[in-house]
Amino acid sequence: MFSNLFNSYSKAYKKRYNRTGKLFEERFKKKKVDDEFYLIELISYIHANPQAHGFLDDFRAYPYSSYLSLISDKATDLKRDEVFSWFGGKVFFETYHEDKHQRLKFAKDYNFK
Repeated sequence: MFSNLFNSYSKAYKKRYNRTGKLFEERFKKKKVDDEFYLIELISYIHANPQAHGFLDDFRAYPYSSYLSLISDKATDLKRDEVFSWFGGKVFFETYHEDKHQRLKFAKDYNFK
């Protein structure tokens, strides 16, 4: 499904901007998630990416992430209770992400990569 999406997008983009060649450098890779701890880390990694790449100072304010929808009380199709259960509840979900934010802030402040 993603292959079709990205192929269609790249064809339209190249046509519009009169470009040739590869639009994306490398293929997307997939990795099987078969460990709950890895899943927890993966969720927080995805949420933290905007801060890790310098888009903003606190990934928890990024409007294009599921993080805000998860912690919100607004209706959503996301499976909040299931996600929170992997972290041990909503409080632990938020604490885990707060810790991630602090680690990224520390790394930035002290130029760690």
